[in-house]
Amino acid sequence: MNKKELEKAYSDTTYTLHVEQKVFRIYIGKITEEFEVWLRANDISSWTMMTAANPYSKPLSGKENKQLNAAFQQELEALQLQIFYSEGIPQQEDWAVEKGFFIANISLQKAKKLAENVQQNAIVFAERGEAARLIWLV
Repeated sequence: MNKKELEKAYSDTTYTLHVEQKVFRIYIGKITEEFEVWLRANDISSWTMMTAANPYSKPLSGKENKQLNAAFQQELEALQLQIFYSEGIPQQEDWAVEKGFFIANISLQKAKKLAENVQQNAIVFAERGEAARLIWLV
């Protein structure tokens, strides 16, 4: 896929955050009031969603992606970042759900560096009160 096709696929994805027995659905370019309330209640001023799965959007096996995300989770925990599990649910039928991480109170610069280290094309990022947006790394 070229960048334009990838951008459409990423923009059409539903990003979900699993926390406190709730599932928040996050969409590029949109603000969800319930999610904003949760961010304020948990003193989260900025956040990102990313995965280590399918580096540069090259499909890998479920086993390979699980191993990549396990190693990435260890890295995030070693950095003492506040993380929650997330998923990217694509609209494309031939793409699998990507498991990943919601990282709270992280700067855009640090988020980009982490994503570059796990060879991602883009991340989802926002500050509280802003709509989620795609940040391209390549």
